[in-house]
Amino acid sequence: MKEYFDAYRIDHVLGFFRIWQIPLSGVTGLMGHFNPAIPVDAQEFAQKGIHFSYDRFCKPYIREHFLCDRFGDDTLYVKDNFLNDLGHGIWTLKEHVDTQRKAADLLKTSEDMSMADRSRNERLMRGLWSLHSEVLFFEVAGSNGSKFHPRIRMNVDCKSFEELDHFEREKVYEIYLDYFFNRQEGFWAEKAMVKLPAIRHATNMLICAEDLGMVPACVPEVMKNLSMVRLAIQRMPPDETKDFWHPADIPYMCVASPSCHDMSTVRGWWEEDRETTQKFWETVLGHHHSQAPFFGNSSVVREIVNQHLYSPCMLSVFPIQDFLGMNDQLKKEVPQSEQINVPSNPTHYWRYRFHLNIEDLCKETEFNNDIRKMIADS
Repeated sequence: MKEYFDAYRIDHVLGFFRIWQIPLSGVTGLMGHFNPAIPVDAQEFAQKGIHFSYDRFCKPYIREHFLCDRFGDDTLYVKDNFLNDLGHGIWTLKEHVDTQRKAADLLKTSEDMSMADRSRNERLMRGLWSLHSEVLFFEVAGSNGSKFHPRIRMNVDCKSFEELDHFEREKVYEIYLDYFFNRQEGFWAEKAMVKLPAIRHATNMLICAEDLGMVPACVPEVMKNLSMVRLAIQRMPPDETKDFWHPADIPYMCVASPSCHDMSTVRGWWEEDRETTQKFWETVLGHHHSQAPFFGNSSVVREIVNQHLYSPCMLSVFPIQDFLGMNDQLKKEVPQSEQINVPSNPTHYWRYRFHLNIEDLCKETEFNNDIRKMIADS
């Protein structure tokens, strides 16, 4: 490749440190765990003063009082067809739907179904998936109940966690934080340094590594030592205390971009959350004490693109959708149709197609000259 290119991108470089692994029985990311990872030993529960109950911590926590919130008018149907009543408000999943994969296969939709039936099946399936994820820990296969992985985001909308007593909730969360943000760091850095140096020394090409997501603390240092350029997305700052990453603050060893294939474009993002948009309008674009436009119009997109062009970082790279967002005649009508991938949707598939012929775009002299001037001025 070096004969033709000066740089290349490693997508999801975090996979060289660890991957997120979902078992075949699962569908959603909540059912996964890191691999490789140092699991929680059963003795750690006792050390924390936690009385460990496998049934309470590792099996779906399903209780009468929240079933209606999950299933609404379908609650009785769900009880009759998918749940076992153990008495005292305690329920378990029937064997034919006791995994997310089984529920997905049973309730899959088809084109010959009515819209109402498809919608109901989808609703029932996602409700059952939410019950499957009402666990706190996953047993490590082959460990005979001695080692466990905490369920990610157990502290968010998880009844199993919420309904622990105060002491247990506090101690379980300490284990959770240690697992995800402490004990793995050195281990993951070692794993990355087994693989990444070989890639680094194979060529003199510049390596741009996409490191978005749940980034371990060890990643920036490893990338710095290997002279890898990081990806800087404006709406995903590495500092969790900040809402945005201003392009003027992005370090030199970075590639700045307003969006990427795994998220909405600037125009799509602008319409997602009005409060966030307003904050961005005032604090990042500098329009203090004024109302942000409801839509991400061409002038808004132009401001954002221009900010990135003036960033002190090594490179600024733009999805072509964001360039077209500066031109009312060339952009797509519906911003949401510009997004390529939706990682949070397990049933999403990539079907984005650029709506213009490249030959026609090359003939858009005014548009192309406009971009050339913006780059030259920066």
